[in-house]
Amino acid sequence: MADLYNDGRLAVVVNERHEKPSLLAPDRPAPNNWVGIQLIGTKSNRDGIGARVEIEPGGLRQMDEVHSGGSYLSQSGLRLHVGLGAARRATV
Repeated sequence: MADLYNDGRLAVVVNERHEKPSLLAPDRPAPNNWVGIQLIGTKSNRDGIGARVEIEPGGLRQMDEVHSGGSYLSQSGLRLHVGLGAARRATV
């Protein structure tokens, strides 16, 4: 799962055995505001795996972490995707 087109809409790519991959993506624009956060480390952990980010849009505190892998033979995008609702700014 990832924001493949950098437009705020999360998409899923599914690859079943002996089948062509399927792309499951919404066909409408994202209805609210969002922010994508990609962490970049300086030495050994270049992808920021395990890092925790707290963000506060409109007085509501949210937390997310960068995870590697998602399940057996799968991987989601490493960029964090945070919905802001109607808020236009957030504190990190």
